[in-house]
Amino acid sequence: EAEAPEQLHNLATLDGIRGFACFFVFNFHYLFTYTPTSSRGYGIDPSGQTNAYFHQLPFVRLLYAGRAMVSVFFVLSGYVLSRKPLSAARSGHYDAQLQSLSSSIFRRGLRLFLPTIISTFMVFLALRAGGFIKATSIAADGVTLSFVEHHPLMYPTLREQWWDYWRFVSMYVDFTNFNEWYNLYDPHVWTIPLEFRASIVLFVTLIALSRAKTAWRLGLLCAFISFCIRWSRFECVLFLSGMLISEIDLINNTWGSKSTPSPSILPTIAPISKPSANWPARLGHATIHQLLLVLGLFLLSYPDDYGAYTPGFMTLSTWIPKPYISDVQYRWWQSVGAIISLYAINNTPALRRPFVTPLAQYLGKISYAFYLVHGPILHSLGYIVMRRIWEKMGRYQQLPYEAAPGVVGVKLVANPEFSDAAFAWGLFLGWCVVLPVSIWAADLFWRFVDIPVVRFARRCENLVMGK
Repeated sequence: EAEAPEQLHNLATLDGIRGFACFFVFNFHYLFTYTPTSSRGYGIDPSGQTNAYFHQLPFVRLLYAGRAMVSVFFVLSGYVLSRKPLSAARSGHYDAQLQSLSSSIFRRGLRLFLPTIISTFMVFLALRAGGFIKATSIAADGVTLSFVEHHPLMYPTLREQWWDYWRFVSMYVDFTNFNEWYNLYDPHVWTIPLEFRASIVLFVTLIALSRAKTAWRLGLLCAFISFCIRWSRFECVLFLSGMLISEIDLINNTWGSKSTPSPSILPTIAPISKPSANWPARLGHATIHQLLLVLGLFLLSYPDDYGAYTPGFMTLSTWIPKPYISDVQYRWWQSVGAIISLYAINNTPALRRPFVTPLAQYLGKISYAFYLVHGPILHSLGYIVMRRIWEKMGRYQQLPYEAAPGVVGVKLVANPEFSDAAFAWGLFLGWCVVLPVSIWAADLFWRFVDIPVVRFARRCENLVMGK
């Protein structure tokens, strides 16, 4: 059944959120390879370096908080993938729910992995054509980059290169391996296998709880989320939390859904998004959700590094569950922040407006393509552009040294008089060059790869299912 235009307009908010989140991921991957301040909070000094820059402040750092945005991606995916099956289950249309889940499960692997394989194969071709030679030498100069990210490795022969790529694809699509893996062709796509596996966990959960009463479904879902927390499966926690928010929003009629609620042993929750004659109550709801958004964004600002030593986050660091402490600490509060923020935005019409603008919607459309193409561009064109800009600005010095007995070489070193302001200005200029190129490439990839893959997956489903 087609959804009302107003409902579609409201749900477009989620596309806008995804679009901005992907843009912030681009900013992170652009910055963190050049400066460690991008992963540290304001006010710490763990290694003798000053960390008192404006961009490190909470809320401000969200503009490039790429790792926090991964949590946003996952909770968003859980929300979107579960909404239609939950709506059907709450209306008692179990056949429709099963059909929806069957379609989603069949197409999920094609939708996620095919664009990734195509994008990394393009990296393979660019690598063999010499597109990374200059960038690789820049990455090894010891000055330009603060952190050398995984970089494509060129083998002596095409045959060796091909088998290396084939091994990558074989390992990449292995859904039985729950370990995180950063490949050399594009390390940024490590999230895609996690997203696929968490999607399957979500689909199984939806089937298992489809006929449950609302209260039982919510209770068992919370228990399963707790189980995933115990084993530090943050991707499953976020996907299932997205399902939880989706159910709550359906109960509260947040988007104007007309679905009939499933039998519940709890009192029905009054819709919070319907107009009420009591304007103080409406104002109170809006204020609560706005405060929740502030809290959620603050938690999303939890630093990737040294959170336990960062002013404003020290106490929170002591409340991180033990499984997360032994794994990746920052993921706990960033995950909580993503969940709270999405719930708050969904339930406050005023907070949705920035995400339904033409810019946000466009970024949402190209978000997956943008995510796949920006890494190789940053690892090739990005390195070259930054090296050229900083050379012109005087960041480098060449010092002679004795490379061998009687042989004098020249090595590149950083100019100690190169100021922080000049460093930042150079970064901004490089960003202005690389960002448009990345968006242009993402637009092309979206039109000629992403959209055709979606259609191909649908045609495969129609062929197999006999539609």
